Amino acid sequence: MKRGWILTALGGVIMAALLYVMPGAWNEASRQARKDVSDLIALLAQRELIGVRIAEQEALEQAAFWGGAGEVLYPLPDAFSPLKGELGPSDLAAIGAFRAGLDHAGWTSFGLDARRILYCQSKPAACLVYDRSALAAQIGIASLGARPAFPWWKVALALLAMAACLGAAVLFRRKRSPKTPRFEFSPDQFRALCDGREIRLSKRDTKILALLMARGGAVVTRDELYDEGWGRDYMPNSRALDQHIINLRRKLDPDRDRPEMIETVRGIGYRILQ
Repeated sequence: MKRGWILTALGGVIMAALLYVMPGAWNEASRQARKDVSDLIALLAQRELIGVRIAEQEALEQAAFWGGAGEVLYPLPDAFSPLKGELGPSDLAAIGAFRAGLDHAGWTSFGLDARRILYCQSKPAACLVYDRSALAAQIGIASLGARPAFPWWKVALALLAMAACLGAAVLFRRKRSPKTPRFEFSPDQFRALCDGREIRLSKRDTKILALLMARGGAVVTRDELYDEGWGRDYMPNSRALDQHIINLRRKLDPDRDRPEMIETVRGIGYRILQ
């Protein structure tokens, strides 16, 4: 079942990535906005250059940046910004309130008309004001329609994809028939081969396995296994044999994806299933 969950998670990641890069007007607008944020943040050490950079663009009209403690990094208080339209204190406060309520990047209209749109993100804390038509022309689309809602349909589609991957993994697991491994035992060399994989065995492993195989599938009692593995001069505690069988099973099948070779017969002992 572990593999099923891994396949499910992988399917979800792949689907989320595909949904993220799916073409769309607002996806393209967001990519452009993230690029502009990155370019402008690089100029925060020389803030006077931010206004110059914005003035060179047709679509971008305003920008605001905040620090980790919520302090305004740009525009500077009471400073003139050589922008197309100065961002006033009231606008800055309204934009900051909108940004603070976001847990992801988002868009909204800005102002009373539909001409300008606002892009905000939380990390790094930034908001950009664009001319809607100019931004559409810049990214090569006809127009940016109404303000986008959160894409719940994408979330639903991703969940359906994950469910499909889980179902496929479960179906695959059910249909896969367990294959009995090809097993070769060489007690004189203290090793075994399981489907070509070499297994190194301890002296006690070899004694216990040899006794089990010599019985040809008949049950070997716990006392017999203790005598063979530990001898009569030393009687280990009651869990020593059980723990040794567990460790031996792990050696024989480290991935635990095959039928057990050593079966527990409750209250009596163990038997080999080869």
